[in-house]
Amino acid sequence: MSNPRPTSGIDLLSSYKESQALAAVPRLKIVHLSDLHFVTHPVLRRIKSFSGLSGHDPDTKKALETAIINLKPDLLIATGDHSTWGDKRSLSDSRQFLLDLATKVGLSHEFVHWVPGNHDILLHYYVRIPFRGRSHDRIFGETAAAKFLAVAGYKVAIFRFDSTLDRSKQWSPLWPLVGSRGTVSRNSFNQFNSALQAHPDADDYFKIALIHHHPLPIPYKGHSDVGLELTTMTNGGTFIAYMQESGMNLVLHGHEHYPYSCRYCFDPDRPNLIIAAAGSACQRSAAFNSFNYLEIAPKNRIVVTEYRCTEVGFRRDVRSTKIFTFDD
Repeated sequence: MSNPRPTSGIDLLSSYKESQALAAVPRLKIVHLSDLHFVTHPVLRRIKSFSGLSGHDPDTKKALETAIINLKPDLLIATGDHSTWGDKRSLSDSRQFLLDLATKVGLSHEFVHWVPGNHDILLHYYVRIPFRGRSHDRIFGETAAAKFLAVAGYKVAIFRFDSTLDRSKQWSPLWPLVGSRGTVSRNSFNQFNSALQAHPDADDYFKIALIHHHPLPIPYKGHSDVGLELTTMTNGGTFIAYMQESGMNLVLHGHEHYPYSCRYCFDPDRPNLIIAAAGSACQRSAAFNSFNYLEIAPKNRIVVTEYRCTEVGFRRDVRSTKIFTFDD
């Protein structure tokens, strides 16, 4: 086996200068949570027969809070399934948890962003009260298409997509299977296009898209025993290709409790798109609990690190860290 080429003094000096220059660049710090799965309603908390419908673990929630306070992020993002059943009490408590967490970190509430997940509309799908709307929308507010912010000295644009299915068009008694798919509606794409057109300087912003469902199939995950692929959005390929064509820099999502990150390129004439999926932050039945921490130097690089829960709290998983550099 051949020996690696030795590093010259010039190489070391160049590497040192580059690392020092990067260290001097202000970083945009993001905590990306997903799939909190709060269940705080006293009746629903008793339902434990199905692991997929279990609620959050209080000890894990406390450890999560401690870890995030220590990280002091500039943005706090939650990509859906804030609750398991979509009941008003659990949704309200999960929203309050996110806002209280932001206060403890020292963030204004304008730096907390979320999108709904399929579990957040579960009860609404089966028990729909005319003219009342979804409990998620009444508690969390309507999902605004875009927010343009100044964060950590950078211009940041956050685009939010509701990928949950419309009950009137998709009703099925097998909602847990059907709703797991998700899609982005034409109306959502129209709102996104309008938001871009309303900001002719959008290319000056670091652009982040938030969505709950998977736009891409999950790598290295076993197939369902029933032979159905139930994780990827029905129009996920269209969504992710259009995000890259539109100049999006980063897509954050959750859904299947399977954290990973990757680089995506459909249009070779546009910069590559980075996609990061977060695991379940604190659901009791998850194989493990985790969240993502991102440090970003816009137009330079994105560092994605998974924090995984252990018996001593959430700890950085060094093996999970990925560094994505931007195209020149």
